Amino acid sequence: MKSDVLMLFHLHKDFVFDHTSSWIKPAYTGHEEEWMPSSNAENYINVCDSPRNILEKKKYYSNQTYKEFFWAMGVASCHYYLNYNDLEFNYLGISCYGRYLLIHNPNDIQEHKITVPITQDKAEELSSEKHLVEALDILNTYDIITNHDRVINMSIQDQYCMHQSIEHWNKFKEGIDALFPEYRPYMDWFTNSNKANFQSSSLCRKEVFNKIYTEYFAVMDYVWQNVSNTFPLHGNGIAEEFPFRYPGFLEERFIPFFLYANDIKRYNVPLIELRSYNKQVY
Repeated sequence: MKSDVLMLFHLHKDFVFDHTSSWIKPAYTGHEEEWMPSSNAENYINVCDSPRNILEKKKYYSNQTYKEFFWAMGVASCHYYLNYNDLEFNYLGISCYGRYLLIHNPNDIQEHKITVPITQDKAEELSSEKHLVEALDILNTYDIITNHDRVINMSIQDQYCMHQSIEHWNKFKEGIDALFPEYRPYMDWFTNSNKANFQSSSLCRKEVFNKIYTEYFAVMDYVWQNVSNTFPLHGNGIAEEFPFRYPGFLEERFIPFFLYANDIKRYNVPLIELRSYNKQVY
């Protein structure tokens, strides 16, 4: 039976994965300059092999190789694929390799993130039908399932500008203001709030997903069209090692802002990260 849910996991290297899951599927860009899966390739969704795909934005990166472009886009290639190809699913979601939403949570764990060892068994458990069944039950009442907020010791804006390009941040906010004036009463969230669901993974109703990412890519078009350099590098006041990955960093801030401004009914769960070290086992 075909699932009504599609949650894509963006992969750019080989990693443990449950290729039998009915609802969580691996995705990659499929470009010849990018990584290719060494096994189970037939199970991967090539997000650039579609009528609409992230290569439509390569025009903003004319001086970069395809490899550099895809590195800058990151998981946005999956967002673009899901948003612009009118897929026959009522629920859409996104994460990246090794990050899972703990949807089936009988012990009511409330930590915002838990790190566990990388094992095939854990990948299969977190992709299982029990999580899908519970997700569909939650989404009968809520609009989106996402990871808990993390509290930081400064505002969202100050934390971003401490590490990233201030020019890109200013154009990001300017784009929201110019394109979506209905959000103007909520813009102080960026300077007043000190919590957000960073490393955001989510599963939501299709109409909510489409609204989030139609608006997000409209704002990103504004940023790309108005910044002096679409591929900034470390240095010259930018502390972040890979600042050209700002499309993903900005998306991490746009989602919680969007949920706040639209009063979206949100259900929070812990984020489980499969990593080679163990901080806490659930």
